[in-house]
Amino acid sequence: MAIKFNTLHYAGTSGNPADKAGVNGNIIWVLDVATPLWESAFTDNDATFAVEKLHEALSNVAVTSSTSLRDFLTTGIRTAREEIERQYPDFFRVSPQYRVTFSVAVARVHETEVEYLLLGDNILEYELEIGEHVARSFIKDHRIDPFKAANKALIANVAKDGKREEAYDEEVLEIYREARLMANTPGGYPIASFEVSDLDEALEGVFFTTSQDIPFTLAVYTNGFERRLPGGYPARDYSAFIEAIKYDEAEHEGAVAFASRD
Repeated sequence: MAIKFNTLHYAGTSGNPADKAGVNGNIIWVLDVATPLWESAFTDNDATFAVEKLHEALSNVAVTSSTSLRDFLTTGIRTAREEIERQYPDFFRVSPQYRVTFSVAVARVHETEVEYLLLGDNILEYELEIGEHVARSFIKDHRIDPFKAANKALIANVAKDGKREEAYDEEVLEIYREARLMANTPGGYPIASFEVSDLDEALEGVFFTTSQDIPFTLAVYTNGFERRLPGGYPARDYSAFIEAIKYDEAEHEGAVAFASRD
């Protein structure tokens, strides 16, 4: 049975898909850029610019049978950094608030096993059909969840009554900014960045399919789909996923990469 690969990008109301999904050989990935909370220092949107460069670099990594997922990402990050620094030599010599961070989920599909690496709040979902039985796995890095919950609670306590809309928005923005500065710090949350050493905090593992004749579906996707799809998660296969969202494209923003064997 041949393994098929597909990717989808949806821009939502922005018209510009910032999240990326890609395929290189038997490796699939999604990148979810952290929303900029400060003005960009070099481009119209430094975060989107940098993650686009990383996506391009990953698409061109020379993958061999011995390439680990850590090696794959390390090569992509270093290549992207070099390309960015050729254009903007000081791009990565900035204070913490300007550092580009992103969530990443990457998986490598072999005949009888699937390797994965996650850092940030992207999701991996895997379904394996064994006769009449269906085994399903769902993996997400939850280490950022307490910070999201804290943000939500703090924002709920920001009083709107009697305030100008701009003043309210500024208070909410400051809550998000304070949380963002906790990225990759002691007591904070781990997230991917253009510092290769941050990959040390990634979640890594392997699924075994036991046989190259067993059908399966694998999806890695950004959390925009988790929030908005009926039931919370992508449909079980590529065709059903398309069916689930095609009537409501404008409401979805995110990226998803599929691998499947029928």
